[in-house]
Amino acid sequence: MKGNRFEKSRYHIPYYSSSYFKTGKEEEEETEKAFVKIPVRIDRGEGETRSNVTSYSIPTIGHFDNNVEDVLTSLSLLDEKVIKPRGIEDSCEYTKVRQKMLSLICSATATQTLQEAAKVARQHVYDEELQDQITTDNVREEVLVSDETAFFEYLEQEFEELEEGFDDTLEYSQYLFQMYDQGLWNHLNSIIFGQDSYRAFRQQKEYLKNKIIKPFGVSVEADF
Repeated sequence: MKGNRFEKSRYHIPYYSSSYFKTGKEEEEETEKAFVKIPVRIDRGEGETRSNVTSYSIPTIGHFDNNVEDVLTSLSLLDEKVIKPRGIEDSCEYTKVRQKMLSLICSATATQTLQEAAKVARQHVYDEELQDQITTDNVREEVLVSDETAFFEYLEQEFEELEEGFDDTLEYSQYLFQMYDQGLWNHLNSIIFGQDSYRAFRQQKEYLKNKIIKPFGVSVEADF
């Protein structure tokens, strides 16, 4: 081996080690990698005392665009190590906590992207469900769409009039939070995966059907 290149005649194509292609940017990116420590209770049944609280380091998300592996790694760790151990049963509270935690691990461009996605999701809920409430509740569209705190508070109010098909105000609130969550991730996924967002889902589904489910003799229809 001479320098970064193999000159042996038995190779049809010269081999270059990865160091040959390094521009220095890779090392810069590695040094810029940061982590956020988030407190986690060891025993959910106990309070947040010093002996019952530990912390878990989650890699920050610098940007969502063209950064699939890093983004999915951070999201997976956030869900499994921080959010699920909290044992949140209320789906509305779960969405709020996840949104707050996600904002903690975002930095730089990712923070702006997350804020834009959240605003798009709030606008979607307003256009589809809340617009008719404005005349009776005297709430301005720009407040609900721009202010996340006001938006979440509005979704958790005691609605006097419910849409058809809902038994109580809690069920309606859960529906609105679910609509918001779907709008948020539809927007983020289109950025994370780009034009391949739907193709990635189809590929994953085919992999599960043909590589995981069928080999074990499980009914595909029943499993899905």
